Amino acid sequence: MWKDFLSIIFPDCCYACNDVLTKGENVLCTYCLFHLPKTNFHLEPNNSFKSRLLGKIPIKEAFAYYKFTKGGQVQKLVHAFKYKGIKEIGEVLGTRYGLELYNAGIANNYDLVVPVPLHKSKLKKRGYNQAAVLAKALAKEMKIEYNENALEKTTSNQSQTTKSKFIRWKNVNEIYVATNVVANKRVLLVDDVVTTGATFESCGLALSQQNVKSISATALAIAQ
Repeated sequence: MWKDFLSIIFPDCCYACNDVLTKGENVLCTYCLFHLPKTNFHLEPNNSFKSRLLGKIPIKEAFAYYKFTKGGQVQKLVHAFKYKGIKEIGEVLGTRYGLELYNAGIANNYDLVVPVPLHKSKLKKRGYNQAAVLAKALAKEMKIEYNENALEKTTSNQSQTTKSKFIRWKNVNEIYVATNVVANKRVLLVDDVVTTGATFESCGLALSQQNVKSISATALAIAQ
């Protein structure tokens, strides 16, 4: 009763549209859940995400959940998840996406889910790795092994948001190290947002040095 009373004074709102959530809704309202712009890249083998990585790393598959546009609702979700401490966004959307991928038969293509790591200094400051939150939820729904320590970020670089494509690549090149737990595994690499693909490229190069069977990539959103 007390919780219901508080919800009247301080109602939970949808992180995409700010409408008040009704009973049974969590993080997003039902309307936004069904109308946010999905990519459906997991049904399109030769999509634009994969094309960003082709020729740079031995990429098998690449897909993302939503289309990210500047000022759009997906950007609001990502920023709340990444910078405002709203971990539930990654947990809820990771669960939904994982179930969707599992039902599509995608889960059978992988042995191990690995998140893009944060440097220890940034992890301490932020309190959690948003890619790990998302990856853990995906792995659980896809019924795949999860390892948060398979990759390590050895150098702390500045935010990539406002950098040019070349500077992004230069900043992330050769700053990730993979452990041998990925050897002979079909790895699904997970991050929150894809922009140029430079982070995936750098992580993919580190993974390939440990004799992985294959590398695939996924993200919550991809910049258009």
